Amino acid sequence: MPWKWIWAIFPDGTSFSVLVPFVGPHLFRRGYGFSSSNTLERLTIPLRQTGFWNWGSGEGQVEFDRITVEPLLGTGEHPDFDVRVENEAGDYVRFVAQTYGHARNWLDRPRLGGRVTSHWSYNEFMFRMAGLTGTVGGTPIDAESMGTGFGTLEYSTGLGL
Repeated sequence: MPWKWIWAIFPDGTSFSVLVPFVGPHLFRRGYGFSSSNTLERLTIPLRQTGFWNWGSGEGQVEFDRITVEPLLGTGEHPDFDVRVENEAGDYVRFVAQTYGHARNWLDRPRLGGRVTSHWSYNEFMFRMAGLTGTVGGTPIDAESMGTGFGTLEYSTGLGL
């Protein structure tokens, strides 16, 4: 099953993570490549997405239930990602995950006696946060108050059977 997963950390130990399992035409993608447009690449239906912000100071955790992690094509060798989360309490976090490293693993398996092939591609991007803005637990956040956040972003496609 495809997913988008982010894990990020700030200099003070604050962490941020979201997981967005999804379905869409990405289930049938082969190889490493992206759709010809942002609209087609973003054509996904999230399944049971979840996220959190955990203060490094021990002030607690804030959870998010409305999440988008969308590729921004044409930003370089690999896409950057527009990340937006929010919850009913009015907390929100927004930033662009600017990628600077990439690792890929894939799995191709013949099925039904070789008549079809199952393909799954796992991509992990190293990123730094750009344009961080938000409010978490009533505290405004930005790059000046938090420092630069760094992390990994997993983006898998295909359907490994």
